[in-house]
Amino acid sequence: MLNEQYKVVVDGLVRNTTRALSVTIQAPNRLGIPIGTQIVVGQSAAYLGSMAKGYTVGQGYGLKANALDGAVKAGPVSYLPVACVTGAGRANVVSTGLPLLASLGAVDTTTSSTTGSTVKSSVTSTVAGASVLNLITLTAIKAQTSTTRPTRTSPVTLSDTSQFVGLKVAGMPAINDSVKPNTTVKIPGLGSVTFHRVAKTSNGIRVTMVYIVLDRILGTLPTGSVVEIGVSETGVR
Repeated sequence: MLNEQYKVVVDGLVRNTTRALSVTIQAPNRLGIPIGTQIVVGQSAAYLGSMAKGYTVGQGYGLKANALDGAVKAGPVSYLPVACVTGAGRANVVSTGLPLLASLGAVDTTTSSTTGSTVKSSVTSTVAGASVLNLITLTAIKAQTSTTRPTRTSPVTLSDTSQFVGLKVAGMPAINDSVKPNTTVKIPGLGSVTFHRVAKTSNGIRVTMVYIVLDRILGTLPTGSVVEIGVSETGVR
């Protein structure tokens, strides 16, 4: 056969092959070549795997501050986005903070994503100790979310396994490690604070463990500034 061309599809893997000359032995011959032997001269083959079942989005970081007009005043610190296809990453800093407002220990952010038969986005951001004007103190923070879609047509599953360790608020003993998500309190001298702030959509989730809206000027941050500590956001498309 001259210029043989064929395509094979097996379990989503596509293979295209072209052969310049293909000879198949079909009868006894003086060279003693066995019947059924195939001789190929000049071959080119290309392969393409199955397409991803979607793509992933998300991000994580330890600290960020925005002014009321949206201008970024600090951070994001230890920022890391989720790879849109299968992948993993890590970012970390030894310590960080905001002048006259907050100090944080080591911040570590990890991300992972898969886009094969299952599409999944995962983000974990941990903070080793934090203090905000000595009004809010923490031993550790873990902001951890994941978004999973088992198949292209199946519903999305959202997971939030975030937690506080050693959470204390001056004058508010009811605010501790077991504080319910989206609990908002007014802290004199600071502003409005939401603990374990959760926002969900049909295809993703965002968690901010400490979400502060300042009611006064603090350091370089004007009134109305938003400070986020411990953020994990994941989603699939």
